[in-house]
Amino acid sequence: MRKQGDSGEMSHVNANFDSAAMPLFWKICDMLHDEVDPAEESWQLLFASPGYRTLIDNEFSEQFFRENFALAFQQSRHEALQEALTGASKGYLQHLLLAQSERAKVEGQVQWLLETPLDEMARSKAMEWLPKGTTGASPTVYFVIFGPDARGYSAVVLDVAFTLQLEDLSAALAHEYHHVYRRQLAELPGKAPEEVRDIVWVLSQLQSEGIADQIDKRNWPEGGPTNGAPSGYVERYVRHFLNSADVVQALSNGLEEYARNPNRRAEIGKRLRKGVPLAGHPTGAYMVRIIEQAFGREACIETFADPFEFTRLYSRAALRTTKEAPLSSAALQVISEIEATCET
Repeated sequence: MRKQGDSGEMSHVNANFDSAAMPLFWKICDMLHDEVDPAEESWQLLFASPGYRTLIDNEFSEQFFRENFALAFQQSRHEALQEALTGASKGYLQHLLLAQSERAKVEGQVQWLLETPLDEMARSKAMEWLPKGTTGASPTVYFVIFGPDARGYSAVVLDVAFTLQLEDLSAALAHEYHHVYRRQLAELPGKAPEEVRDIVWVLSQLQSEGIADQIDKRNWPEGGPTNGAPSGYVERYVRHFLNSADVVQALSNGLEEYARNPNRRAEIGKRLRKGVPLAGHPTGAYMVRIIEQAFGREACIETFADPFEFTRLYSRAALRTTKEAPLSSAALQVISEIEATCET
């Protein structure tokens, strides 16, 4: 299914897919496995590849990759690895070990990804939750090994080993496409003052993940297909989804506390951020469902890049439907005051 371009070189179906980081990753993996410390030049080549550079610019550190790759792949670090597998990095390390043990499958998966028209399918699914008439170039998709997940920043970063477990990769990819288009097509909140940054993060996560989850996790609460997601994660997701009214109520109470305690605002914001489970996915999905029930899907889409209006819209919808957890008028006032402090 590979196509030959005019230059005589082989091209692939998805012109926006980039696998350049993969041989650099395997080179580091092989050296560590052979107990050879990679030269700094090798590390910097890896970190300069667009996929890893995107992860580092947005979320991870170079040190994170250096430490976890060494732990996973160096035989001399076996005891340290066993200890680390009981800690916070357990999921990442297990994933790296899986990628190494399934290397042949991962390398074959790269070829399959390049030759399957996933971009077209992902764009179509993402557009169902974007304003009508939305246009835009397909996001670049970088293939890497970093953890059992994907990310949507200004480009998509996709872990190839992660895709081996997915039954419908186009849906997972569309979720990340939605994040990219959200960044491209609307004015998101600008840099917020430090004391409100965590609260802005909470509101943005609820809105962005809540809508994107309608693409690939919409039927999870009803026991629908989970696209190969780990059962433990699905169980946590559903449990938190069903408990979302309590999470929203805690958010409302925390915002009222924020208003009453100007000297503790940064502390309260950090607490509210920690109180939103699974980075906002299940609670945001619940809020989208309430809005859709009250005002229809188009109302959700109209606020697809405005977390402040999304929160106000949810509160109106909750009053109209479940009446379970509208944000209080005092909490909504705080949200409006925070909105005014954000640069655009």
